[in-house]
Amino acid sequence: MQRRISIRTLLAAAIILLPLLFPLPSLAAPLTYNTDYYRPPAAGATRIPRSPNGGALVTLNSVNAGGITGTPHQVTLAASPTMTINSLPYVLVSATVSGGLQGVAQAYPDSTGTLPTYVAVWVGNADIVVTYVYLPAGGPGHCAAPPCIGSSAVLDEASDVTGGLLDDVFVEDVFQPQTAPNPDSAVRHSANYLGVVDTTSDSVKIVAYPDPLDPATLKPTGSIFDRWVASVSGLNLAPDARDLKLNKGQSGYFLAYYRRGCPANYHFVPSATLSACEPDNCKANQFWDVAKNQCETSTCFAGETCGHYACPKSCPSGCIVVPPETAFNKTSKPVFACKNSNGGIGMPLPD
Repeated sequence: MQRRISIRTLLAAAIILLPLLFPLPSLAAPLTYNTDYYRPPAAGATRIPRSPNGGALVTLNSVNAGGITGTPHQVTLAASPTMTINSLPYVLVSATVSGGLQGVAQAYPDSTGTLPTYVAVWVGNADIVVTYVYLPAGGPGHCAAPPCIGSSAVLDEASDVTGGLLDDVFVEDVFQPQTAPNPDSAVRHSANYLGVVDTTSDSVKIVAYPDPLDPATLKPTGSIFDRWVASVSGLNLAPDARDLKLNKGQSGYFLAYYRRGCPANYHFVPSATLSACEPDNCKANQFWDVAKNQCETSTCFAGETCGHYACPKSCPSGCIVVPPETAFNKTSKPVFACKNSNGGIGMPLPD
């Protein structure tokens, strides 16, 4: 005798089989491209606290580029080295790529004003946002003492994490002229709180903090200096180079970029045109050695399982891990040596 199959049973089977026969596409993370420009501070404006007419990043346009998937996904960068905004010339200085699992990637143009072709992004659930930043091209800059006579450098601080401006005390010392044996505290105050240094009469060396200070408490914020960017060419602005040296009479706009440490299982890789975190890609019996910038094999007791050692939260600037039972660590536990904000190695953490 034939068995009848109910319509309800057929529908239930179809619901189960359809996704297998015709799989749905994976959810894509939205990709957006923003273009921001730096609006110079008005005469008399302050940086700390930031005046309403102080320096600001203004969004010029925003373009939705659809969705992206894949790990990693090569996010394309394509921006004009220069553009005219409000009838004034501007130059491209950076591209912030946020939303990836590895944290924020910060791309910088080369000497021709060209960005890297793409940035590798490990896509998760967050939106991916690319923000191009433009500075006014060259001087005359913001006057230290209006009316605008002479030359000056306009200084500000930006975050790799948000792509926005920060209001920290980020200038550690200012030497004027550059060869001065001692820093000038008055000029340092102007650099931090007014965001301007007069260069009319002398050259200047501006030194950024490795870890800027909260203006309310004057305690470190936990940020890590990345590099300077400038609206003028010809300066040696390398990764981690905190000294900004300007000649007498040189004007321009200058941003000091700061970043945060990489997420667990990622490590920081800087280059001339990119500051980004990449996966450690270590095997189960290895850990990432930041000093050697490579995976190192862990040594454990017989029967123990070696795993990846992540830096503890008390090491916000990263750490070096000495595995147990090695030449430098005869104990049964790994030893974590925190890195200082300037990249140096501090004392090992207590048990």
